[in-house]
Amino acid sequence: MSILELIEKVKNLPKDKQIEVMDFVEFLSSKKIQSVDKIPNLENSPLKIFRTNPFIVTGFTPFTRNEANER
Repeated sequence: MSILELIEKVKNLPKDKQIEVMDFVEFLSSKKIQSVDKIPNLENSPLKIFRTNPFIVTGFTPFTRNEANER
């Protein structure tokens, strides 16, 4: 559906439903702006450091799925 088709559909709605659509669009646009502002700088995050330089535990043997379920 194109923007023009969407606009035509909204125009055909009753006035109260048009207001609901506009409120919802306002909500989505404000949520998008807030979420972009909250993106942290991940360059030096602990997860990134761990993923690029994982530590290795010598002698470690992970459980199989069955062994993990038994415990």
